[in-house]
Amino acid sequence: MKCKCEEIQKCQQDREYLMEARVIVKEIYSETDGISRNLDRLVKYSPQAYETDNITEICMAIEELDNDIEPAVNDWISIIDKQYTLLEEMEMTLKEEDDAYHRMKDLQE
Repeated sequence: MKCKCEEIQKCQQDREYLMEARVIVKEIYSETDGISRNLDRLVKYSPQAYETDNITEICMAIEELDNDIEPAVNDWISIIDKQYTLLEEMEMTLKEEDDAYHRMKDLQE
């Protein structure tokens, strides 16, 4: 048996990276939602800037993008959350082993 402090640190770092990735993935969906809201405002305040056909095409393209992105974002978040949970479990196991190692080492000294 050996010290697991380094592995524990790596688990903690990896969990931080996963949380950063989760935020980025959420922001992807927020961006498409923001585009949709901005487009709605543009149509409301500057309707003469767009022909009816043009605005319909743009709205449909954004809606299709949302339809593609939303399930992907949910899948990515699910994967990230599962990996985060696995890392938490691994870290708990490593901490138990590390505590046992350090207790045994203290007894030997």
